Amino acid sequence: MRIRRTAARSALLLLSGLAVACLPPWGAALAEEDRGGVKVTFLANEGVLLEADGEAVMIDGFVTEPYSEYGALPDETAAALAGTQAGDGRFDSVVLALVSHVHRDHFQPEPAAIFLRGHPDAQLVSSPQVLAALAGDGEFANARSLLPKPGETEKLRQGKIEVEILRLRHGGRAWGEIENLGHLIHLGGQTILHIGDADTAAGNFAAYDLASREIDLALIPYWFFWPEGGRQTVKNHLVGRYTAAVHIPPKDFDEIAKALAKSHPNVRVPKVLESFELE
Repeated sequence: MRIRRTAARSALLLLSGLAVACLPPWGAALAEEDRGGVKVTFLANEGVLLEADGEAVMIDGFVTEPYSEYGALPDETAAALAGTQAGDGRFDSVVLALVSHVHRDHFQPEPAAIFLRGHPDAQLVSSPQVLAALAGDGEFANARSLLPKPGETEKLRQGKIEVEILRLRHGGRAWGEIENLGHLIHLGGQTILHIGDADTAAGNFAAYDLASREIDLALIPYWFFWPEGGRQTVKNHLVGRYTAAVHIPPKDFDEIAKALAKSHPNVRVPKVLESFELE
């Protein structure tokens, strides 16, 4: 979703007066049961790499060129994704690549095509719109589309990774025809929620009863924490054990991170390539 930076800055002035969200502090003591573990690495915009038990799933990771005000993978990381960085196999464990929607700050078909050709055992799964964009770079046996009906889910399994795909309306009237997917990813004993550029309205999530799903990490676009955004939606539908604010324009990162530190101090604001262990 493209957000005007002037609107972002005006919202920042209001964020400082928000009440602190009732979320668990990052790094707080966990429950006693064995949850396993997942290495989480943040990529560009809403991109994330999740690794556990020798397998990885990547979401919205095929972004190697900046688009609008949004960023891209650093050159060295983009080279590793393409397989041209000698000795750098950080993406070799990816068995599943997911894409929330077709906008170029989430998906660029050129790096996706290079990756799929170099990793024939990995699968890309996304919407028909994403697959249509990818088709311009050739045919791929390791790419397929899944599009649940609104309010329903589609499930898939790749290796040890299980995914529930949600159909979530894209935010903004101009993007009403965009097929936006949310994902509940289950791996390493953890459940991670990724919602793409979902509309902030609570009704967009109500059918999925996410509040009862014991989400370990919720990845939420930063504008959900604006006063006029989706704060109540986050509180009522999207809270995980831990929450991270994502999709921050690079030029506004410091300002937004500072504002969120005041209004939502328990929400992580990760930088590109920041990693941590979710246990």
